Amino acid sequence: REILEKLEIDPALLPPLYESCQVAGRITAQAAAATGLIPGTPVVAGAGDNAAAAVGTGVVEAGKAFTTLGTSGVVEPMSEQAIVDTIGVELRQAAHASPDGRLILTPGNYGMDFLAAQGLDGLGAPVVRCSNFLGEALDMAVAEGFGAVLLVGHIGKLVKLAGGIMNTHSRMADCRTELFCAHAAAAGAPAALCRALLAAPTTDACIALLDAEGLRAPVLDSLTAAAQRHLERRAAGACQVGVELFSNEYGPLGISPAARQLIEQWRNDGTTNG
Repeated sequence: REILEKLEIDPALLPPLYESCQVAGRITAQAAAATGLIPGTPVVAGAGDNAAAAVGTGVVEAGKAFTTLGTSGVVEPMSEQAIVDTIGVELRQAAHASPDGRLILTPGNYGMDFLAAQGLDGLGAPVVRCSNFLGEALDMAVAEGFGAVLLVGHIGKLVKLAGGIMNTHSRMADCRTELFCAHAAAAGAPAALCRALLAAPTTDACIALLDAEGLRAPVLDSLTAAAQRHLERRAAGACQVGVELFSNEYGPLGISPAARQLIEQWRNDGTTNG
């Protein structure tokens, strides 16, 4: 959107964008007659050949690889370092698109959807997906000269940040329910609730348990504050940082004062500039 505005290109001239798995349309009667396909068959957006080949061959996690041989030869390895390097490239590109030094980090597509729904993707700050690598992404953002970084993510990942975990892959650490339990206990939760939190299958289930006891607000405030402290410790004063947590089921769950200040400042700047 920002690039189109700078180039004065009417967005209406371009087709809509879809995720690979989204339905872009359906087979029309005319297309069905020409191809023999059933009218109304969904047509999904699809993917590039090598990206689709990776998924089709099961190369969806670190340590796996596939090769394509034909007119040319392609080897596609999947490694954690390759993902981190890709994030670094995207941050370098984002730095050129952000003269004010603003940046929004989010782990993945859930975060992108939330940012769009909340209007946070229109604040003039580039958005970079950082996957599970919160710490590495923040370090690289500092190295690229970003002065203000907003981290927005699903509670299922960012609750781990409240425990100082900077790589949120479940293989590295998964103490989500333990963190909910600890902060609930600090908020005065009874032992029965603490046991139920430890046994909860998901973070949304944890929130439902807190709601039943009227403890959602104090526990989420405490978790958000802890996440903010660890984020500030990692940034070590090199840039402003803020964090916001959400859930697909419950919407916004926690936002640190620093994150709220950044968002308000960016919105005010946009109003002034507009």
